[in-house]
Amino acid sequence: MNIQTNVEHVITPSQEIDLKEIMQLYQAAITYQKEKGAVHWPEFEENSVLQEIREGKHYKIENLGSIICIFSIVYDEPVIWGDTEGAEAVYLHRMAAHPEYRGNSLFRKIKEWMIAHAQAGSRPFARLDTWAGSASLINYYQQSGFTKVDERIVPPSPSLQAHYWNQRIALFELSVEQGNYYIKTGRENMDLETIHQFLSNESYWSPGISKKNVQMALANSFCIGVFAGAEQVAFMRLITDYTSFGYLADVFVIETHRKKGLSKLMLNYLMNLEWVKNLRRMMLATKDAHKLYTQYQFGPADHHLVMEKVQPKLLQEVH
Repeated sequence: MNIQTNVEHVITPSQEIDLKEIMQLYQAAITYQKEKGAVHWPEFEENSVLQEIREGKHYKIENLGSIICIFSIVYDEPVIWGDTEGAEAVYLHRMAAHPEYRGNSLFRKIKEWMIAHAQAGSRPFARLDTWAGSASLINYYQQSGFTKVDERIVPPSPSLQAHYWNQRIALFELSVEQGNYYIKTGRENMDLETIHQFLSNESYWSPGISKKNVQMALANSFCIGVFAGAEQVAFMRLITDYTSFGYLADVFVIETHRKKGLSKLMLNYLMNLEWVKNLRRMMLATKDAHKLYTQYQFGPADHHLVMEKVQPKLLQEVH
């Protein structure tokens, strides 16, 4: 059950008096993880949570006087991330939401808070980790704008809680500069007007393309868009059978949002999808972005294998 209210959800430091309620939320989260059959947290010790509270590293979100979400942060991660100086990022840990408030955009609120917190401390990134086998969480974090940067097995260390030891985890980071952007997928979530305007009037590869042709192209592709609020500011699509082949097309970023890594944001999301990893061949054509795509293992095609038939005038014939 999702509960919506008109009350502004404010993030504030947890207090010692909150300890009992915090432990109840952690227990509810562990129960939920077990029900899902996933790797689950251990029973957390009250003393370790209390220490986080006293150090000002534990936070809460309240609604009408009740705690609905909790999380903790640290400023260095020498074992997991190799950050020993504490100058790189704000690291999110152990976020737990009240069962009745899941799906109420609490993570987006925390993301915004982390970005502001990182900026205040002159740290360039917000970072987090999760179990590498948790496909749904990985997809959720990527759609929220975080880039999956690595997977690794965590070695035993006295500086980490034991539930991390020998676990394979996925690492995610968000550049503070990209903090106001998030990803949507699916043609139904794309802004047809924006995409058609760019392809028809600004792209070098499909000038004058009709809106109906753009609509048909989206309907037969896997679509990825980057949004700033309600505004779509970047786009790409993959023409694919979802099994063996994909052709990357119509990649663009609106001019006022360039030089912020949004092409990489979309490519990182795409290339980390499990079904994309299993495609035997991917292709694209570009006039000036070779340097970008070589970072994702694209290279020159074997011209003895590749043939094409080009009919550019047909782009404008369907109205």
